[in-house]
Amino acid sequence: MKVVASFVGGWGHAGPLLESALLARGWGHDVTFIGQSFVLPQLARYGFQTVALGPDTITDKRLSLRTVDREFESAAMRNSFVRRFGRARATALASLFKEFNTELLLCDEVDFGALVAAERMGIPSVTTGPFVDVDEFHGVPERVRIAHYVDQRL
Repeated sequence: MKVVASFVGGWGHAGPLLESALLARGWGHDVTFIGQSFVLPQLARYGFQTVALGPDTITDKRLSLRTVDREFESAAMRNSFVRRFGRARATALASLFKEFNTELLLCDEVDFGALVAAERMGIPSVTTGPFVDVDEFHGVPERVRIAHYVDQRL
């Protein structure tokens, strides 16, 4: 089975996908990670194929921590992850899904572009991460839970 593991952010978005990707590979599935170029070398060290796809927002420059601001985070989620990154990634990922003959999407929960592309193409998806209340974002596709997928396909 061809599995794409897609993430839109940095290591905090890619890392939670790693255990599921290792499990899928251990079961004999072909797993390719798609995400920010800064994170891909860490994933390649595990032997995964990797493909760079922006946005490239991560650098090696350390920044100070911000004060917790729920409104700022909600606005960033809406304006960046849903509107800007989501739209661009939905189009780009649809092409990559077709190129790789993707049969399953594994992605972080804020990779809305990946979820939209997978839904449009009829590709089952599994998401990771406890960060977002998806009911806050209208038009986000309903996610397929791994238990359902396992029952139906494996």
